[in-house]
Amino acid sequence: MTSGKNDQKLAEKVQEQVYQLSLEGQNMFLTGSVVIFKWRNEEGWPVEYVSEDVESIFGYLASDWTSGKILYADILHKDDVERIGSEVRHFSESGASKFEHEPYRVIRKDGEIIWLIDHTTILRNEAGNITHYLGYVVDITRRKQAEEELRKSEERYRSIWKNSPVGIALTDREIRISMVNPAFCRILGYQDDELHGHPLFELLAKKDDRLFNGALNTETHEELASLHGSHSAELTFLKKNGDSIIVDLSIDFIIAEDNSVDYMIVQMTDITERKQIQKVIERGKQQWEHTFDTVPDQIMVVDPNGVIERVNRSCAEYFNVKPKEMIGTRCNEWYHDGLVMLRETRLRKSPLKTKEVLSSEFHNPEDDTFLYISVTPLVNENEGLIGVVHVARDITAMKKAEKALREANETRQRQAMFRQIEQIFSAIRHEIGNALNTLKTTLNVLYTNIDRFSTEKRDIYFQRALDTFKSAEQMLRVLKEYQKFDELEPEKLHLDRFVTEKIGILIDNAKSAGVRMNYQPGSHDKITKADRDALMRIILNLVDNAIHATQDCDNPTITISTRWDTDWLYLRVSDNGVGIAEEEQYKVFAPLYTTRRDGSGLGLAIVQKLMQQMGGAVRLDSKPGKGAKFEIRFPAA
Repeated sequence: MTSGKNDQKLAEKVQEQVYQLSLEGQNMFLTGSVVIFKWRNEEGWPVEYVSEDVESIFGYLASDWTSGKILYADILHKDDVERIGSEVRHFSESGASKFEHEPYRVIRKDGEIIWLIDHTTILRNEAGNITHYLGYVVDITRRKQAEEELRKSEERYRSIWKNSPVGIALTDREIRISMVNPAFCRILGYQDDELHGHPLFELLAKKDDRLFNGALNTETHEELASLHGSHSAELTFLKKNGDSIIVDLSIDFIIAEDNSVDYMIVQMTDITERKQIQKVIERGKQQWEHTFDTVPDQIMVVDPNGVIERVNRSCAEYFNVKPKEMIGTRCNEWYHDGLVMLRETRLRKSPLKTKEVLSSEFHNPEDDTFLYISVTPLVNENEGLIGVVHVARDITAMKKAEKALREANETRQRQAMFRQIEQIFSAIRHEIGNALNTLKTTLNVLYTNIDRFSTEKRDIYFQRALDTFKSAEQMLRVLKEYQKFDELEPEKLHLDRFVTEKIGILIDNAKSAGVRMNYQPGSHDKITKADRDALMRIILNLVDNAIHATQDCDNPTITISTRWDTDWLYLRVSDNGVGIAEEEQYKVFAPLYTTRRDGSGLGLAIVQKLMQQMGGAVRLDSKPGKGAKFEIRFPAA
């Protein structure tokens, strides 16, 4: 404890220092940002004196401090307490009279964190012991925030400079490189130190210095002033290894106050690959345009409203106009109004709604020409419709060739039919002739010897005569069956629906023979023209043939299926029977050829005859032990 006299002297000394500190604080913008504290050298640094504006910074009243309600250590940020204590101990023990804390944080009454700088004077008594600390603190929160924002901004710009894929360089007024980022080095293949001081324009593959003419002449101030702003060009540079690259170069001339070039900011992007791709695209575009204009098909591109955007030369020539005369007009002015089939198709379906490829054939009777027209929707990456492509192909030559071939086939079919009929009549005439000769001989022997033959022997001869007569009758029935469908009455019918109606009869026939039957319809809406009775006879004959082919098989199965393509409808009868050897397959359609004891040999011959009469055909595909597939086809109606 010090004496009262010493305390009085100390108090006077402190009062004088506070006064001086106040003057210093006033000189340092005391109002609003600076607070004077006098702390006792005790644990927690209790406050003995504080200036009145303490509330504006800390939120606490002066009385809160001087009454001991709150200690100064109570407001220190927990992360800064240890450092502040260490600094106080260090300067106190070193004998210093003053010290300045590194900026630290405190917590206001409302919980806000603020930053302070702290200038402190150490007060000692006559014995040299520290009794108080007297200082002023300045709120530097805004400055710290500004410094933090500046730091973050610098980090952002440093990151951009370092990580930017664009090459960036700074040059001096002589256009020598003074600073480059990693991308600039990477693009040209140099190291950072290799580019420092290097004239920028000497890196050009050709000394294309049109961007530097004014900047090189530093005495021409008027020319330099005109360079202010950004300038860009696509230039060819040489890499360190000698390779040429194309770059998109952008230069900003920064003009000094004396109207001279102070420095330049250069940005470089390697566009070599992009330019190469552009060349490939351009070459592909030229090839596509050449192909588009030289293909013989008539092509037009139409927007979703039916307005023509593009046509090729073949399309314009078909209508005897120039391509530009068709662009901007509606497609139905050229095609749809005259193409009845396509117009009817469009009324049932629209590619603009269904996004389906539609097609149709059209015959122009005026010049006897045929067109095959397809309409294909164009969609974007989001499946949105952006137009359609019309393609019209002149198929006149093909249709006429088909007609000629069909007529030739019909002629050959008629000739084959006549030959087939001749074979049948020849065979029947031979069979009936043999029967008549046998009958004549039998009756003549019986007539001559009737009195001498016993009753049993007479019965034998009578039975032989009856059997011969039945054989002749069978031949007549065969002839009648073959001639039954000489006159057909074709009508439009849906093949799948027809088979579905009759499948019950076919299944029963197969089931009675112990054979399982499957039906696989093609699920289409195509129709053909056929005689109902003849078609039923064809299917019955094919199924009957399959039933007999599977009699000696395990799990005998017959499958009936249908399918279709653009021009034909198909019906197939398949079995898992014994199959037919290749050398025997050509015989199965011959009249009177059979491998069955009770067969007439006309079932498949009748199938072939009826298919020829209806403009169709029958085909066999079989291998021994692998079953057989008989497929008939009808022209689509």
